[in-house]
Amino acid sequence: ENNVKKKITVFIPTFNEEARLPEIFKAYGKYAHFVIVDNHSTDNTLKVAEEYGAIFFTRIAPRPTVDVSDYKKAFDLAPTEWIFLGSCSELITKDIFEEFYENVIDSNYKAMYVRRHSFTYGKRTHKLLWSSSDPFLHGAVRIFKKRYIDWENARIHNETPVLIDRKDLYMCKDKCVYHFRTGIPSIVEDKHAGYADLEALHNFKIGKKFGFFKMILSSIWHSINLFICNRTMAGFICALYQFQITTNIYIRLWLLDTYSNLANVDVETLQLRQKLLDEFSNE
Repeated sequence: ENNVKKKITVFIPTFNEEARLPEIFKAYGKYAHFVIVDNHSTDNTLKVAEEYGAIFFTRIAPRPTVDVSDYKKAFDLAPTEWIFLGSCSELITKDIFEEFYENVIDSNYKAMYVRRHSFTYGKRTHKLLWSSSDPFLHGAVRIFKKRYIDWENARIHNETPVLIDRKDLYMCKDKCVYHFRTGIPSIVEDKHAGYADLEALHNFKIGKKFGFFKMILSSIWHSINLFICNRTMAGFICALYQFQITTNIYIRLWLLDTYSNLANVDVETLQLRQKLLDEFSNE
């Protein structure tokens, strides 16, 4: 039996994770509490969460990504000050928890950096790198004290901004979280399409404008950056896919710049249709 007193909560968004969720609970349930945020699962995900004693709730409405309001509610429910952003697509090795309890929990650190290696259909395609230029440390910092979240600038897609000084960050560079990208390609495509809409909307709200050369250069940069991490055919395919994702975000940003709202993109088409209908009814 492990005598470690649980001082960290793993946050996990779920949708139909009846099969993988028990594996997560068994793997590191002795090290952490769990808060499950469910996206209206149609299987026994919530029943599994209840059986293992996890804290859980269902989102107000189904979404492709976790909303800021979901984060806030989950973190309020978390019984610990420390949060670990996780998912059923990731495996956290026990040595990461052991290092956290040994070197971080009783120290003055406010967050812990852990590398993430991603595998797509069995091939390692890229890793989430440390970025010294990122003012919010979003994405790379998976373990942090929830009091240091900047909710005003909160982003989407597991990019919760954590405002801390670099000196308060514990660097765990010799270990990593393993992220496994799975799913039928068409389903993955739908999910990324929904993410592109939300990312474009976020950029629009903070004042970013569409630029053609910015779109091309950003798409190329993100793709090359991903391919450098894995110079194989799998890495090349994923780099091309990343180019498509980044381009889609900018295309949606252009639509927002032009029409102010994605729902109004077809406004001219609808107006023409209505005009023709009116003319038809008047004949």
